[in-house]
Amino acid sequence: MIMKHLIFAALLSAGNLAAANLLKNPDFEQGFKGYFKTDAFSLNQGVLNINGVPGAGEKINSSQKLAQSLSGLTAAEWPNRKLKLSFQAKIERISGRLEVTIREIDAAGKTIRYHMIPFTKWDTADDWQDFSRTFKLSPKAAGAALYIRACYLDGKDRIQLRKLRIDDCP
Repeated sequence: MIMKHLIFAALLSAGNLAAANLLKNPDFEQGFKGYFKTDAFSLNQGVLNINGVPGAGEKINSSQKLAQSLSGLTAAEWPNRKLKLSFQAKIERISGRLEVTIREIDAAGKTIRYHMIPFTKWDTADDWQDFSRTFKLSPKAAGAALYIRACYLDGKDRIQLRKLRIDDCP
């Protein structure tokens, strides 16, 4: 009986070790390979920097984003899947809004809904902070994508993200 419990515990541990990040190039080892990006984003040693537009009063409009379609699963594997989005952020200053979002997509490529971790001017911290959100995909989900969207940032805003992960949850 004890041997069965030990084998079961070992199998559970092995399953947890096998969990793979659904993001490709999550630590930006290959630059922005695998991502669609606009001008507000730059990299420095595996850290994603999100900066506002230099100049007094100028702001980035809401079209600034970094995005990646998640792959590695068939359309039949997406419905009702439980996922966890996690990352670290250092937000020294933010005047607008930053959203780290998972977009659920149906078989026709249309948006079902968004699962978002938003940041505003009240979310500043000089040190790295851990953030995560667990969510369950819709029964109609056939895919998903990561979006990092910068809205109305000015030239003094300084935001950094690292250790992006999207993992399966048991």
